[in-house]
Amino acid sequence: MRVRLRFVLIVLVFVFGIAVLTVLPLIQPPEDRELRGVMHGFYQVLLEIMPTLASQADFAHPDNQEKIKQSLQKMNELSEVLKSKVDSKNRGSIQIAADYFKQHTQMITEYYNLGQAEDARWMLGASFNLCVSCHTQMPVLEMPRVDWRYDLEEGRAKTAFQWAEVQFITRRFDAALEVYDYLIRQFPDHGIDVFDLETVVLRKLVIFARIERNPQRAVDSFLKDLANQKLPSHLINNIRNWIIDFESWHREKKALHLTVEKLLLQIEEKVVPKLSDRALGMESPDLVTYLRYSGLLHEKLSKEDDEALRLRILYILARIERQLASKYLFTLYEFYFKECAESKLDHPVQKECVRELQLLTRPD
Repeated sequence: MRVRLRFVLIVLVFVFGIAVLTVLPLIQPPEDRELRGVMHGFYQVLLEIMPTLASQADFAHPDNQEKIKQSLQKMNELSEVLKSKVDSKNRGSIQIAADYFKQHTQMITEYYNLGQAEDARWMLGASFNLCVSCHTQMPVLEMPRVDWRYDLEEGRAKTAFQWAEVQFITRRFDAALEVYDYLIRQFPDHGIDVFDLETVVLRKLVIFARIERNPQRAVDSFLKDLANQKLPSHLINNIRNWIIDFESWHREKKALHLTVEKLLLQIEEKVVPKLSDRALGMESPDLVTYLRYSGLLHEKLSKEDDEALRLRILYILARIERQLASKYLFTLYEFYFKECAESKLDHPVQKECVRELQLLTRPD
């Protein structure tokens, strides 16, 4: 069970559990606001169940059993409604994620009802990956302000890092950034360890490069982080290199308004020749570029109706996100290969997706 989620997710599908506040990208039409109630429901479930996820002992304690069962039942009901609403519209990779999320929530409930609390808690934590893979695809509508210090006092999270991760899951990126900045700039005074600090720094990178695609904001924020000379040396070096990449990006001509065809040609020329099947590390000189293009491709996919172009987007997106997949950023690249491979269109890219899928599923 405790292998890293790879293609095993096709059969079923880092920190606490699941939540979806909104899957609505900035570009979606007004009628999509009907999903808001469903998404807020997921957020409420997260707040209910989060205190029981602190440890296996808490999750398995008899006093919490009824609360957990009720929360899991709500999750199943909400995931069913979410899938039906998403299926009624073309939402690109969001639709793919919603399908597997429904299967995943059902399996969590089955494990828990069978008395396999440890496996259920592990899968519940793994659900975070599925949420993040969907929620970090594109910009988001403005979210209401929240006070992290008040929530900590009220016991809604045990640490500032935990609280910020919940905001990140639920697309309250400005709220998460406020705490991420605090954790970085006050390190090591607040007790966060280096592993979590690396996660925090990379969360910021994902927000600036993939979600907002805002190079100037990234430069301004990371320069302030560098004022803390107590940061680990490898993080200081990485942040300096990212600043250089963001400054170079900021000097470019506007690329956001490229047609799908021109964007794909640009990526096929500049990026595809360098792609491999190995995950990028924090120190990779391609990290900012790959995050940037993955965000653009998700946005194009959500609006594209031409099947041939969709196949090309899915194939390139899968290859880029395979390299972005790591302990810091979970991606659904297997699903994108699968979606492309199952297309009825006779196209060379579809055949490439079939080949990639076969490589992923063959026994080691």
